[in-house]
Amino acid sequence: MNKNDACHCGSGLRYDECHGKIPDKYISKTVEPNLFSRLPENIQKKIIEDEKKTAKQGAVRPIISLDAKGYKFVAVGNQLHYSKNWKTFHDFLHDYIKKILDPKWGNAELKKPFEQRHPVIQWYNSVCTFLKKNIKKEGEIHSAVCTGIVGAYLSLAYDLYLLRNHGLLQNRLIARLKDAKQFQGARYEIYVTASFIKADFEIEFEDETDRSTTHCEFVATHRNTGKKYSVEAKSRHRLGFLGHPGVQPQDFNTIKLRIGNLINNALKKEAAYTRIILIDVNMPPEEGKVFEKDWFKKLLPTLDKIEKKGIDGKPCPPAYVFFTNHPYHYVGEEVIEPTRDFLMTAINVPGFKAHSRKKGEQDDPPVIALWDSINLHNTVPHEL
Repeated sequence: MNKNDACHCGSGLRYDECHGKIPDKYISKTVEPNLFSRLPENIQKKIIEDEKKTAKQGAVRPIISLDAKGYKFVAVGNQLHYSKNWKTFHDFLHDYIKKILDPKWGNAELKKPFEQRHPVIQWYNSVCTFLKKNIKKEGEIHSAVCTGIVGAYLSLAYDLYLLRNHGLLQNRLIARLKDAKQFQGARYEIYVTASFIKADFEIEFEDETDRSTTHCEFVATHRNTGKKYSVEAKSRHRLGFLGHPGVQPQDFNTIKLRIGNLINNALKKEAAYTRIILIDVNMPPEEGKVFEKDWFKKLLPTLDKIEKKGIDGKPCPPAYVFFTNHPYHYVGEEVIEPTRDFLMTAINVPGFKAHSRKKGEQDDPPVIALWDSINLHNTVPHEL
């Protein structure tokens, strides 16, 4: 979110005048004021530093790195990675994603014609072009405006790091990610899992080997409140994009929203707890605010129809529904990263509709915490 954008809370103020405002005198949000003022100055500084990192990155474990004998060491879970070439966290991520996906697999993909390569390896080609263009002198730190494809590559690398650092990266998920036909779904599940980590939830994956019933992706438990939610993730496939077979349409205006089946299928899954459904609409980028966009205008009638019709003749189960749009793959490799869109609403939750923040804060604070985190914690840190 840009500091000049309207704040996600619906206040009508700019972000830097509302939730993004930094007070003149920092006041701890986790330590009682009278106690905080009596703490030694070095401890106050450490608390402030940690809280500001959480405000920027979410409730993630800190990046642990060390310089020793000309090497940069980075800890990820129970693993230790090192290199002489890393100056920034982005440098580390650029190498880390290769290790996670296996260099042998990546080299085999690189031997294929470009159009037959896995989407991540196509992104890698664009990242290499970007680095060659913007690095003027090897070994020095450079800055450049992020393109859509570079942003996609770095975001995936960071999400993989987060899952591994929190002990949640499964071999099964990596295998699906490397399968072009399953890539899109696996990538979105990784994004959703990382989003819940940032919002301070504990994750417990469902047993997908159990074929006796249907399952959501995982159960998320909010650490502060202990409340549990059943989480389902869906991503709309489009012909020729993100590894999905077919030919990309020449005119992106012909791409239709059509996500009713995704919503219905998500609502049909067995869920032990209150549902949170996240759906990526996968639509081309549009100018303007999310409520002004064409896909949003078509979304509302779809939701109303589903809620009125119900599921298998019964009322829809209550569900909070988050819609996202990450349209980086619709732009050229030299085009800056397009705006990402986020929308929260609910199905069959009395009194709660799009932009019903106050209702959510009263009835389900963890859902609002997730909403805030999705809006605020969507950049990749660069400092080691």
